[in-house]
Amino acid sequence: MAKIQLGSHLASSKGDPYIIAEIGMNHEGDLKLAKKQIELAKKGGAHGAKFQSYQVKKLYTKRFFSSTSTENKKDLIYTGTKNDLEYLEKISCFQKNDYEKLATHCKTMSIDFLSTPFDMEAVHFLEPLVPFYKISSGDINHKVLLEEIAKQKKPVLLSTGGANLSEIEDAIKTLKKHGSQLIVILHCILSYPCQDEDANLGMIDSLKKSFPNCLLGYSDHTTTDNSMSLLNIALGMGICVIEKHFTHDKSLAHNDHPHSMDINDLKKLTENIKLFQKIYGKEHKTAIPIEKKILVQARRSLVLRYPLKKGAIIKAEDIDFKRPGDGISPIFLEEVLGKKLILELEGDDVLRWSHLEIT
Repeated sequence: MAKIQLGSHLASSKGDPYIIAEIGMNHEGDLKLAKKQIELAKKGGAHGAKFQSYQVKKLYTKRFFSSTSTENKKDLIYTGTKNDLEYLEKISCFQKNDYEKLATHCKTMSIDFLSTPFDMEAVHFLEPLVPFYKISSGDINHKVLLEEIAKQKKPVLLSTGGANLSEIEDAIKTLKKHGSQLIVILHCILSYPCQDEDANLGMIDSLKKSFPNCLLGYSDHTTTDNSMSLLNIALGMGICVIEKHFTHDKSLAHNDHPHSMDINDLKKLTENIKLFQKIYGKEHKTAIPIEKKILVQARRSLVLRYPLKKGAIIKAEDIDFKRPGDGISPIFLEEVLGKKLILELEGDDVLRWSHLEIT
């Protein structure tokens, strides 16, 4: 059974995954709301509450943004901003001391604090705060960032949205070369939200075959259903990490709220995991105790079709196959044929080795 220690949890690929509640930008720049979301994530059963650490002007060029004005937009989240750039800065970015406060709050709530670094500065100030690093899909080819993360010698979750096998292999080589030994590859589709038909969970099997020495996880961007059915399927494919966007209110129409899970979804997921663990059971295929009584009733024995006298030689036409299976098994038919009876038996009697002359 493949296992990996991630923060507070020993994650397993056999039904005991590390669950990440990806708060991301859903805190909308509000530290108080972020703390509330941490509390909800803990109550729902997540092992880690994750944020994103970046500075907008370091991450995007000026021309990346449109000049669309936000001054006349009615949603309150646009209040105080003039354009897309200011809006994104408002809803997405905390300062170093804010992340420290969030990490302290996570510690108080007994949930791991996590955050994805998008630049070197973030890698370094997060180092004492996070038990492992998460690399964004968009940075799988950011060799310099990968090298810096690897130098911290902590476990790494590598998200692979939009990447091909060659790019994933290159990223893993870079990480290992510079100090990362524990790497979990996350299957991911870069679509927000991702339609169910685009989830391509079959890629998890491809990643297993291509990277047999790495554990696997799934970063899910599909719209949440009440049964968490898609994640149930992924769970059965042997993943040891589940990451999904998390919110206090799925009805909000902006940011990642629409394709996020809320506390009720998270609770359902943890219930499903407990059920999976209960029904998974043993890997080695053999009869378990509860089957043994029924097994005797269900299987067959060699039985006599007709009465036979003591000294009779057993022939094929003398034998039938009937339940229960507490006599000689049908697999020994050839060994029984030609043997001599040492006592008289009736028709329908179950044959036993003690009835036969064994030389």
